[in-house]
Amino acid sequence: MTTIDQSWRGRRADLLATAIVSAVAIAIAVAMFVAYYRHPEELWRNLWHDRSAHYGFGLDVAIALRTLNPIESLAALEAVRLWAPLHPALLSVVLAIGGLDYRLAVVPSLAGWVMTVVLAWLIARRLFADRLQGIVAGTVAALFVMASPLFRALASDVMLETLGAALTALVIWLYLRAVEAPHDETRWRAVALALTLLFLEKQNYWLLTAAALALAVISEAPRAWFAGVRQFIVATGVLDVFRSSYRDPLLIALAMVCAAIVAIVLKGPAAPIQVFGRQVSFYPPGNLITVAWALLFARIIVFRYQHRAVFDEQLGPMGRAIFYWHVIPIGCFLLLPQRLQFFLFFVSPANSLETQSFGPWSGVQFYGQALIEEFHAADWSAGLAVALALLALTQMRRLAPGARMVLILLLLSAAAVVIHPNTEGRYLASWIFTLWIFSGAGAAILVQWLTARLSATPRAIVAAGLVCLLVILHVPASQSRPAMPLVGTAAGPASDLDLAATYLPAIAGLRHVGFVLSFAHNPFVPWSVRQQCRCRAVIDMPNPKLPATREQVRQAVVDWASVTPAQRVIVIDTLGRNNQPNRGWDEEQARGMMDGMAAQGRFERIQTISLPTYPAEITIWAPRAATSSR
Repeated sequence: MTTIDQSWRGRRADLLATAIVSAVAIAIAVAMFVAYYRHPEELWRNLWHDRSAHYGFGLDVAIALRTLNPIESLAALEAVRLWAPLHPALLSVVLAIGGLDYRLAVVPSLAGWVMTVVLAWLIARRLFADRLQGIVAGTVAALFVMASPLFRALASDVMLETLGAALTALVIWLYLRAVEAPHDETRWRAVALALTLLFLEKQNYWLLTAAALALAVISEAPRAWFAGVRQFIVATGVLDVFRSSYRDPLLIALAMVCAAIVAIVLKGPAAPIQVFGRQVSFYPPGNLITVAWALLFARIIVFRYQHRAVFDEQLGPMGRAIFYWHVIPIGCFLLLPQRLQFFLFFVSPANSLETQSFGPWSGVQFYGQALIEEFHAADWSAGLAVALALLALTQMRRLAPGARMVLILLLLSAAAVVIHPNTEGRYLASWIFTLWIFSGAGAAILVQWLTARLSATPRAIVAAGLVCLLVILHVPASQSRPAMPLVGTAAGPASDLDLAATYLPAIAGLRHVGFVLSFAHNPFVPWSVRQQCRCRAVIDMPNPKLPATREQVRQAVVDWASVTPAQRVIVIDTLGRNNQPNRGWDEEQARGMMDGMAAQGRFERIQTISLPTYPAEITIWAPRAATSSR
């Protein structure tokens, strides 16, 4: 097995190199933070971008934290269902301490970026027993991470990719440490905890990493692994459970619930039924899926309790750590209502638009272009990274055994994004560092070949010179190629923050506000109101069911206006901008919204504000009783 020199001199050299890499990464992150802090308006230019949802969730939790209300804090975290709660939790801590300010929203992403740089260095370093080779590999890997334009852009955004990449890299690094001492349960426990954090950050990242980890463990000794599984089944009596399942109340209930789920799915959407005066819908069967999981999870816990001694013995150090510190926490998390439904949706091909379809060849072309143009400082940099990685792959026997997991994650993730119908360049971000780790390994192997005949000092000088040359070439290149827009482009010179600045003064101090928009619902408007009031202000909007005609939308707005308790209604007409025809919202629906406000009689227009740079027209409406009493 390849092991690193553990002498004091060797450890000191590694610590010094790690400190240098960390200092450079932190300095760049601080510069990126300062640039965003000075001009946050450049980021907020897409009302529907995921960043607004991520910031809104974190803001809601932070507001609850600042009021020292633990119940409301947990409720705000529980409301994060499509995504996982770790990122909002971390962001809420930043906002609770630093202030409710969207300029602090990028701090978790920047921290993830720094962690990815440092961990890429540590992983690549650990692939070689030779210190010089390891330092070259780590430095080159860290350089490619730092020089990537889109990866830097994601670090200066309120997104999950960089922290997801950091936690993925943490799992790999801890795995490399664990395989060096496979009987040390503490090391495997660290792997399990990191994997749990990754699940709570973003679940598709977790699925790829967990699959790569499992395949890496099995591939190390497949015969021994399968023999261990057979031994576990025999020793714990798993087959006896299945043989007596017809007498097991939990398994009988599970079978009945699963049958109900299948029947509901096959039947499709149905009209809600009345239960104790409330409408209840069983489609989609999200709650039933949770019930099914609760029954299965309970049966697993009962089984473990009945066979706890042999169960723990047969699992071994790695199995015990994974079961108690990863499987059990995730199992408990999935007991929350509808969590399993959202998890299954998020990691499946259903997580895509109707206009997107399965097309592996188009996926290869799309992500190949993204790899070259968005993730590398120049075309030559992309070509060099791939060439060095291919060189390393041909020399896998030279690398530490744990390198197999890095390779499996690279191949598995590449295949997953190519075949998935939903395509965006940023989907490479959580695992692209694995390519750069192999690029670093390839550089180290190449330097070793070139300096094999030299003594230690000249060899180190040549290696340092080649690495410095690569750094010098990347500095101007990384500044000359800006990252492509993450989602869409701005339709005008004004930021969404400029739009918010026009309506927020009119609702200062109000806790119940209505919005009628010429565009579809979005997460930007709610957080802009809540940040101003520093409270969980209630945002009320008409919600016409789509597809709908102009007249149907108009009537929905009239009906909503007759019952809404809003203290003020903000009407925003973006004059044709922000339509989303692919989601059933175009100018026909937009005009219906405006017609509805004109037709209702409960609110009266009290102010009109024009924002031609956006462009938008904002009107402020107050209840007629309120205006007549003034």
